Amino acid sequence: MGDRPINMAPKKGKDVADQVRHWAAVSGLDAVPMSDLGSDLAFELSEHGALPSAMTVHHKVDDAYVVIQTMVRVPDAERQILIASDPSRFRDLVWNIRLDLARADVEIVVHGADMDPDTWEVRKRLFLEGTDAAMFFDAYSRVISASKCVIWSYKRALDLAPGHDRSPKEVVSADRDQRVLYAAFNTSILLMTSFMEGFTKVMTDTVGAMASGMAEAMGGEDAAEDVRNEVREGVADAEESRRTMICEERREVYAQIAQKRKKIEPLLGDPIFDIGPGIIQRHDFGMPKLTEPLDDEVMVAYAKLLVDEDPTFTEMFKELVEWVNSLPQEDVSGEDPAP
Repeated sequence: MGDRPINMAPKKGKDVADQVRHWAAVSGLDAVPMSDLGSDLAFELSEHGALPSAMTVHHKVDDAYVVIQTMVRVPDAERQILIASDPSRFRDLVWNIRLDLARADVEIVVHGADMDPDTWEVRKRLFLEGTDAAMFFDAYSRVISASKCVIWSYKRALDLAPGHDRSPKEVVSADRDQRVLYAAFNTSILLMTSFMEGFTKVMTDTVGAMASGMAEAMGGEDAAEDVRNEVREGVADAEESRRTMICEERREVYAQIAQKRKKIEPLLGDPIFDIGPGIIQRHDFGMPKLTEPLDDEVMVAYAKLLVDEDPTFTEMFKELVEWVNSLPQEDVSGEDPAP
């Protein structure tokens, strides 16, 4: 006698919601309705408010299945610490998480860079027909366990990174060295990008004024306004290009920190290296400080303060540039000294 065929016909939204609520109740889970997700219906699932939670989503009215999923977001600062400490070990971390999740019998989708995801999406699909509460809870448990695997893998990697799992004295020293390094490298990134930022701004303003004046002289105010509109569009394109440049520069420099750190660390005992972090510590711009690993958004925000000539930031930045320039060039760049 053959197996009973599974009916894949979709259920109505109310039937799906009732089914999910029933499975959750029998499994001892809280199911809280969610809205504004662009799906037919969704519930947040948790064991009486415990974290991490998961979602059950019925994406489309005609879907014959629901998806249980979680989203694990990895803070950019934590990823940058791991990359800076050992890029090779970081790649191994990402590969090991992928392999662990493949063995866990769940689907994964990574968001962000392929080998530096900022978000791990873990999913398990359940067809409505033929599923019972036990299967529902098993799928929920697999997804939660897989998300914990991602979280704990990053936490363990952080514990093993330089500056962690050491004596208190060594931790303080490692933290101090990290502040020094990021103060120097973040200043260098802003200095390099500021040249292009400032040059582009001056050229855009100058060319825009000249083109507008010529258009008005030859075609009147309407022609001048058309030119000004085109210039504004050009400014927006230039700003996006500069933003891309800053982000690429930040990632490139951060990826080299681990290599350069090994060359610089023996010299960091010199008190001159403490001047930069001290300058930064005296100022607060409502953002993570330049002594920390920064994400793209924060770095772009600091670059904007510089281009807009914010008086407080400009004064601080001048002091930082003088500090960086007072350091031996090979100390900051990691290059060998000239013969």
